[in-house]
Amino acid sequence: KWENTTNETLLQAARDEIKTSWQRTCAENGDHPRAGELFDPDRLPAFHDPFAGGGALPLEAQRLGLEAHASDLNPVAVLINKAMIEIPPKFAGRPPVNPEARPGAPSAKESLIEREWKGAQGLAEDVRYYGRWMRDEAEKRIGYLYPKIEITAEMTRERPDLERYAGRKLTVIAWLWARTVKSPNPAFRDVDVPLASTFMLSTKKSKEAYVEPVIEGRGYRFTVKVGVPEAGTSDSGAPAGGVPGNGVSLRDTGVPPAQGTKLGRGANFRCLMSDTPIAGDYIKAEGKAGRMGARLMSIVAEGDRGRVYLAPTPEHEERAREAKPEWRPDVEFFQQALGFRVGSYGMTKWSDLFTPRQLVALTTFSDLAQETIVRIEHDALGARASRPLKENAGGTSQHPKATSPAFSSDGPSASDLRSVAGETPAFPGDETRLRDGGAGATAYAEAVGVFLGFALSKQADLGNSLCRWEPIAQCPRQLFGRQAIPMVWDFAEGNPIGHSSGAWEVFVSGIASAFAKCFDRVSGESRGSAVQADAGIQSLSTDKLISTDPPYYDNVGYADLSDFFYVWLRRALRPAFPNLFTTLAVPKAEELVATPCRHGGKEVAERFFLDGMKESFSRLAEQTHPTFPITIYYAFKQSEMKGDGSTISTGWETFLDAVIRSGFAITGTWPMRTENASRLRGMSSNALASSIVLVCRKRPADASLATRRQFVTALKTELPAALAHLQS
Repeated sequence: KWENTTNETLLQAARDEIKTSWQRTCAENGDHPRAGELFDPDRLPAFHDPFAGGGALPLEAQRLGLEAHASDLNPVAVLINKAMIEIPPKFAGRPPVNPEARPGAPSAKESLIEREWKGAQGLAEDVRYYGRWMRDEAEKRIGYLYPKIEITAEMTRERPDLERYAGRKLTVIAWLWARTVKSPNPAFRDVDVPLASTFMLSTKKSKEAYVEPVIEGRGYRFTVKVGVPEAGTSDSGAPAGGVPGNGVSLRDTGVPPAQGTKLGRGANFRCLMSDTPIAGDYIKAEGKAGRMGARLMSIVAEGDRGRVYLAPTPEHEERAREAKPEWRPDVEFFQQALGFRVGSYGMTKWSDLFTPRQLVALTTFSDLAQETIVRIEHDALGARASRPLKENAGGTSQHPKATSPAFSSDGPSASDLRSVAGETPAFPGDETRLRDGGAGATAYAEAVGVFLGFALSKQADLGNSLCRWEPIAQCPRQLFGRQAIPMVWDFAEGNPIGHSSGAWEVFVSGIASAFAKCFDRVSGESRGSAVQADAGIQSLSTDKLISTDPPYYDNVGYADLSDFFYVWLRRALRPAFPNLFTTLAVPKAEELVATPCRHGGKEVAERFFLDGMKESFSRLAEQTHPTFPITIYYAFKQSEMKGDGSTISTGWETFLDAVIRSGFAITGTWPMRTENASRLRGMSSNALASSIVLVCRKRPADASLATRRQFVTALKTELPAALAHLQS
């Protein structure tokens, strides 16, 4: 049961059983040539996952009492694993260091000082505190770009439902934009017409709201209506090729708001001004020529009892266009990457996926992450700087060595900080960095910075121009609802300094709360490490217990997708992890994914995958602990099974071929239902459906071979008795 994942009684019983089993194994192998080295009854074998990914397997191994080691070629995956198995036990049981929790500090809170901090709860509290500080500092620097919206008397005349807000300034949750292109109709060639997949803002019962375009002369404006949309009063819109009259609205066209200006599937739209079809090829050409723009359709604000939908104002649109980013992640992505659909529309660099205002926000938070690490170290030492923290141009206290956008990778040293009478340092003045195994003030500050970096990743995921507005939940939807980058025509730009979905404080609170809950029982005695390593040449697996979930042939382009987060993490955390963020993008040449476009064809890609997996598994066969089998996960796609149950998967066959050629014998298989069919990626798609766990042992050098006939004969002989035993 899912509830058992936090059942400490059950987990402890499992740990005890593992120790008992290990002691029995040690006794049985007392005469092994390396018994003293491999079979110490007082020391459990260590665990290693060479394709660690999101860190699920190393984390569970650690929770069961094993020393956990994780490695991956992908630096984003390595950072995640550090946060899962390396950082929590290193700082387990420590209280937070922020001024609200530090005895003797002017802003100390008694409730935090007297509290008992279990596991990594203290670290989580610092993530929350310093994340809040970052939000407040960001507001000082870029708050002018995110103004509140005032409800004027004129607004209430058109919308009586707004009377309760008259004269008030409401905090904006999101600005909703529609992409635009020049009308293909020569009569309106100077008009940027909207490409809107829908005009519905809220479809929640009794809270319906929608955008209604109104054509005025040779232009148009957007208004917002509340209630259920009225049926169209006409079968035709503006006359094709002619100039429509003033006041032609959506209702006059007979087109339902849910349809927007969309015509069927794909990139096919109609011109709002003339009703002329806009073909997908035309839109692609406009995008590649740099002529695709965006126009504000609506503003969503915080009301007393829910969302308030408002028409756009010139002031708010102009304020968005004032943003001038000082830095952009101008790194080109692979146009043919699996699931990438935006390159056809002129988006070729990661910076193209963000509005200028979003770029300003993300660069501000990434710069603040570096400055915050300096501040945390200062607070961890319970000290004031020997050279006082100076005020930078944004009014933020900043250590002299922390100059934005990137200070020296060496950072401030402990010698730059000195204790102050009346304050006890929370950490020793150890200058050893986290990457070098440090556990002092410097390493702790960088550890908190890692989690703030993940908040930055969440901000990027919900703070780009490919986030849809969800009319049912009435909030922006993150880009990565599935492992792809699809084109989005009308997008929601959240307010990062607000208090709702898309806001920085929401991301920080979610990360801190989840982290505190998941690691409230982690022990300082636990051990874990995560490093970047190629599975085909690494030696970390030597004499360790191995379980791994390798790449699934051609299902997911991990490295290409990771670049979206990498470019921002690199900017924020490179000083703390220079070796992890050496390259401009995530390594891809060695990634074991069969991508035909990258390798020059399907057959070449398949050979690359087979050779790479064989090399990696051969490495594991040579290094694994001699007593234990290796378990390997493989996830099926739904279409990999025919109706009669037979396999049609090239990926599955290639994967098995690599396992066998590497010197393994498959001694068992465990089918597992590991994927949620109701998740966004799983619904009505050829998504990963279930997993097969292969139990493998190194095949003896003198193992005999069997023909297919011999195998079938043995199967018929042994299977009935085995099934009867299984069913008994």
